[in-house]
Amino acid sequence: LHVPTGLTANRGILYKNNTGTNTVKITSDDQINNMANNLHGALQLRGDNITIEHIEVDKFDKAVLAYIVENIKIGTCRCTNYVTGVYLHSVVNIHFASLHTETASIYATTSPGHSGLLYTGVENLHIAYLYIRNAGEHGVRCGGGLFQTNGVFIAIAFIIECGQCAYKIQDSTGTIPLNHVIGQLTIEDCADTSTPGANEDGLRLENCTGVTISKITVRKRGNTYSAYNGIYMNGARDVELSGQIVDTAADGIYITQDATGLGYTPQKNGNITFNGMAVHRPGVNTNCITVVALIRLDRIFWVNLDLRGQSGTGRTIVIPGVTASTGIDDWSVVQGWQENAGAGTHSIVADASIKVSLTTY
Repeated sequence: LHVPTGLTANRGILYKNNTGTNTVKITSDDQINNMANNLHGALQLRGDNITIEHIEVDKFDKAVLAYIVENIKIGTCRCTNYVTGVYLHSVVNIHFASLHTETASIYATTSPGHSGLLYTGVENLHIAYLYIRNAGEHGVRCGGGLFQTNGVFIAIAFIIECGQCAYKIQDSTGTIPLNHVIGQLTIEDCADTSTPGANEDGLRLENCTGVTISKITVRKRGNTYSAYNGIYMNGARDVELSGQIVDTAADGIYITQDATGLGYTPQKNGNITFNGMAVHRPGVNTNCITVVALIRLDRIFWVNLDLRGQSGTGRTIVIPGVTASTGIDDWSVVQGWQENAGAGTHSIVADASIKVSLTTY
């Protein structure tokens, strides 16, 4: 399907139940702004049991929509000149061998939904290879909805040069997203067109449970900074990460419990494991890892840390002491290596529940 100059189309091709094809290609001479309705999309997947080997969509602001469907199998999907590349709403069992979005539309901004991949209420999403570049807002965004997202499995993901966060998982309606598993996640140059600020982090986890990433890398490509915070957590539980975070504008890893602007109180952070985490060169006067006062954590298990490059008043780790509202509830471990730079090393208020073993070099 091709749309010639001077014409427009909010919806291009629609697939219903028990259909499939080898190749779908939808293109336009002009950039088509079809964002006015949530259910617009050049390619419409609106039935169960659909199989498509190859999808290519170019110059449609909303490229692919899958809405209230089950059992979708996609080989390769490539969206270029997009605002929302792929939007999945209330979908069960959807598989992509490859999902690739690149080059933002002239209409892309940092407005909500301007993402390479946007999903809500999804169960069992499988992606073997994910490549997102130039998203206006977040590269990948998981939001709340009428149905709970449960089970997102991505083998390899690259998210590059997005307007705000690279990957954001946030409960926005009181339905907590569950169980994200990613093999390798590489993030480069968040807030690509400006100096990173709030909500422009590498990985941002808000009020979600069950996130496992075998290797996360947050780094800069051509910018001064890789992201604002490399990893931001607010109400994150059962999180297990390893990897490397370098050259952030603020803290490498930032953990808080803050209801400001959310409309709900985030759940308590807890059971956070870092097994082999390098955090190098956080922003001036910020820390490699910060746990903000006025929150409590159930438990942390941080081993094989490599923390260095802090400057000004920055430290390797800052964890507040125990009060009625702060500190660690259960036996925890912080172990690894730290550089004596900036204001010095860690600031972990002595507490019998935190076993600290950080070798200074």
